[in-house]
Amino acid sequence: MLPLQMGMGWGFPDALMQYAAPALETVSIDVAELGRPRDLMVGALGEAGYALTVPECTFYLWGAAPGGDAVAFVAALAERGVFVLPGTVFDSPDHFRISLTATSATLERALPALRELGPG
Repeated sequence: MLPLQMGMGWGFPDALMQYAAPALETVSIDVAELGRPRDLMVGALGEAGYALTVPECTFYLWGAAPGGDAVAFVAALAERGVFVLPGTVFDSPDHFRISLTATSATLERALPALRELGPG
């Protein structure tokens, strides 16, 4: 395993990271800000009738696909310019995953399509 890690370069910090590490100790993360996209989407999709797994704070939101077919649901969203990941990637063909790393404006633009195709 050691030769493989060395060959791939991911197992050990590189010199740049070693120099940057002390400066990173002073960086703080605004957890409340990270939670805003989650709160926006959980609130809006919950009101639209989606069954969601509500994370404490994450970059993704997991939900049950309306109609139970994530591939069909994702395709219908894609036709409307909204791109989410089908749960088939995770052996869960009746779920989908939304990335919350998009801008708030992008998430807001996705909401009409999600409401239109939603369960409720």
